[in-house]
Parts: sequence; C-alpha cells; structure tokens
Amino acid sequence: MKIRENVVIRDGMLVGFSELQPLSDKPTLASHILVFYVRTVKREVSIPLAWYPTNVTPAYQMAIIFWELLNECEKRGLQIHAVVADGMSVNRRFFKLVSGSSTIPLDEPFTAPNPHAPSRPIFLCSDPSHLLKTTRNSLLSSKPGGTRYMNMSGFDVLWTHVIDLYKEDQASEILSKSLLTSEHIHLTPYSKMRVNLARDVLSWRVGKTDEISLHCCFTKLYVYSRRWWYSVDGFLNDPILCSSRGIIDPDGFVVQNELMTL
Repeated sequence: MKIRENVVIRDGMLVGFSELQPLSDKPTLASHILVFYVRTVKREVSIPLAWYPTNVTPAYQMAIIFWELLNECEKRGLQIHAVVADGMSVNRRFFKLVSGSSTIPLDEPFTAPNPHAPSRPIFLCSDPSHLLKTTRNSLLSSKPGGTRYMNMSGFDVLWTHVIDLYKEDQASEILSKSLLTSEHIHLTPYSKMRVNLARDVLSWRVGKTDEISLHCCFTKLYVYSRRWWYSVDGFLNDPILCSSRGIIDPDGFVVQNELMTL
C-alpha cells in the first residue's frame, strides 16, 4: 500500500498538508506500508493483523513475517486456508519462496505447506479484483501503435470496439444494453483503480450484446470468456452469496474459514 508524505488525516478525512521543519539528519521516510490482513469468507472476522512501514520489502522478508504470523494464528485456533495477493513481482517471488517451487503452475492449484496441519495446504491465490483490472487494462492498451495489440485466431481484439459499442448505446433512443458510461471509456489513473468500472466493461452484458458488429466478434469473445471471474470475485465479496456451509468450488469441496491477504 503506497502512502504519501505530509498528508494530514483527521477523523478519517483528508484536511490538508503539513510543512515539517527540515531535520539536519533527516531519516528516510516510509513510502509504503506492508499490511497482512485476515478475513473469513463470510467476514465474521475482517481485521488487519500486522502492518510495517517500509520502502522496499524483499520477498524473503515477507516470507519470514508470513511464517511468524501463520504460527501465531494457528496456535490460537485461527486456521489459514489461503493467501491472496496482487500480481506484483515481489508477491510472485514471495509465493515461490513459501511454496518451495521455482515456477508458478498454470494448470493446477498453487499451494504452500502448512507446518501446523500437513494435510491442509495453504492455497496461494492472485487477487481476482486485481486480475480483473489487469485484463481490462490489457484491452484498453490494445490498439494499433499502442503498448499492446491483441488478437485471437488472427482477429483483432481492440479497445476501439468497446468505444464503438458505447457510441451505439449513446445514439440509441432505447435503454442502454451495455450500461457503459463516459467513466468506463475515458479512464484516469484514479478511475483505473475502480474495480466496478473494469467489471462493467468485462461483463456479460458487453460480451453478449448484439450492438457490436461482426468484425468485432473476437473482442466480444475476449470479454465474454472472462465472465467466470464473477463466480470467484462475487462469492468472495458478497456475504449474502456465501451460504452457511461456505463457498463450494467446482469440484464440490467446501471452501470456508480464514484467508490472509497482503
């Protein structure tokens, strides 16, 4: 989590900036905070477990802290079933360290051993919300001369196709089929962080709409193929969807109890 110098927060609200007197031997101020957060699937428990001001946190230090926190949680009966983190390179190195693997498997679960319960491994998961935004950003950058130029089976997958759909919706006198707004199309550094905007662009409505012309069909396919993320992200973030038994994964196993995020 990135933090900013001299920002003043009072009663949970940003009220301005402070000017501190210069120090002769000014210490290096932290630019980030490393947070380990524990929550249950149904959010009966949802608390920051530990946090550390830092500038750079190497993966090996994260791994040491993780094992210490895991030990404290398990000793107190708080079972850790999964670790969820975004896709930063340091997090991927951290996953490799705690798993004991030099590579991240793409076709099977990625786990770390649990010394307190050898039969209950700890699943290492990428944050679904972060992956959703990354997928939308890849589509946003896909254009001739852009940083990406995606295609499927030789056909273009372009952000301009999403813009065309938005324009068709705006010109229609009937209700919008895609629910896309100017905020979805004209993104800023701040709005790129909003998960709901990425979710709407990669939604079932956009993937199945008839307004996108035939030559854009592979952009539709790219969007529609991402619809299964909602079965993951929706369950994890909607306590109503979590039954009293917990979440049931595609293999029929109940996934319940605690997650650790960082």
